Amino acid sequence: MNRKYFLYSLIVIAFIALLETLPTMPGLATGASPLNSDWNGTSIYASELEKLGYRVIPVTSWSRISLENYTKVLIIIISPELPYTQKDLDAIENIVGNVKHSSFIIADEGPYANSVLQILGNRVSINYKETLYGPGKTPYPLVRLETPSGKIYPLFLDYASPIAPVNPLGINVKGYVSGEYVAIYYRMDNVEVYVLGDGSIFINRNLMLSPQLKYLDFALELTKELAPNPRETLVLFEASKYPVKPVTPQELFLMGAATLNFKNILYAIAIYLHPIMWFPKLASKILSLENKILQQYIMSIGYLAALALATILFLVRGRMGKIIGAKQHVIDFPEKPPEELDILVDTPIRRVVIAKKVKLSSADFESLYETLDVAFKKTVGKSFEDAGFISDLAKLTGLNIRDIEEYVREMIKLKRKIERKSFFPIVLSWNKTVRKLLIKSEAILEKLGTTLMESKGIEYVVRKI
Repeated sequence: MNRKYFLYSLIVIAFIALLETLPTMPGLATGASPLNSDWNGTSIYASELEKLGYRVIPVTSWSRISLENYTKVLIIIISPELPYTQKDLDAIENIVGNVKHSSFIIADEGPYANSVLQILGNRVSINYKETLYGPGKTPYPLVRLETPSGKIYPLFLDYASPIAPVNPLGINVKGYVSGEYVAIYYRMDNVEVYVLGDGSIFINRNLMLSPQLKYLDFALELTKELAPNPRETLVLFEASKYPVKPVTPQELFLMGAATLNFKNILYAIAIYLHPIMWFPKLASKILSLENKILQQYIMSIGYLAALALATILFLVRGRMGKIIGAKQHVIDFPEKPPEELDILVDTPIRRVVIAKKVKLSSADFESLYETLDVAFKKTVGKSFEDAGFISDLAKLTGLNIRDIEEYVREMIKLKRKIERKSFFPIVLSWNKTVRKLLIKSEAILEKLGTTLMESKGIEYVVRKI
């Protein structure tokens, strides 16, 4: 196999292997995830915390969290949409047990945060089956939310659920709606917990509202009071309990084009090239073609007989090439008297040149080198690598010595490359390289009174010697 094509094959295989590591379909975070920049995500809250100096980690797997030598953590859980496993809860307990101080902001109107509240002393529970309304069953009730230090923020709730005390020891109510608790704060040893019955307070839509509605101010003040030292606190922001919305490569490409996000555009192209996008179709077509061939040709008796005969002939040719007429290629040129050098008439490179072969290879260069080396040895008296060969050839042909030197050095370097004595020069196309050297060689041979391009050539010069 040509080394150039072998190298190209390796590059293609490596590229496909790299694409294989990518997910076959990208996905967008949904819900109140810090990875969701849509209206219902919490990406603004997370980015504002980073501006304050907090190290914020969106948690996609609780069992893989590294505390990075932090001794204080703030865990934020906003409206999770998937249940917590026992492995998740064990990991959270392990985090709490390995730091000096931990704080929690848990805002949820659904059922899933209750399992986390159970491992945090089981003081309260979110009654997710009920929804809170304002006076006269009006939606979006107004509530005066209070931070642990007593700062009050009047805010509108969305679909809020009441919080029911389970073990009321030590709890502090921080918000009421229609006589129901909607915000509770409590402490246990080195753990602080602030629970809200509505996660919409922290979503992007509300944090972007006018300054009169201080959702962002409340969120940041609550954070500062529960974790007053940003440089010492690691913020673990829940990102694992939200569905991921699949995005087709077409959608991803259009999204990237609309926002000039070249990363998304390149990602979409990579997904199109992923093997799973084209290999099943290709395999299906190959199998279909194979079945068609089996049905129409291979299963016929005549074809089987022809195939058997061809196989027998091939085996006989391999073992009895001389009888069948297989050509015997001469590789080495033995030293013979000049009158016995007729073997040059049928050298491989002569046959290649006269036959006007479409594509030349490294093997053709090797034949060219060996043919010219013998010819120069008989005409100039020296071969390519002999001392004084360049100057003697220049004198004999009348050509510029620098051109001769460049030609000879290129021939020797390529010969060493074929013999694996040198990695250089790098040859991208043996066809172009050999054709270029054939033209140069022809120009030199013409000065010696012979040619490679005609039916009579080198052998006649040799005979004259």
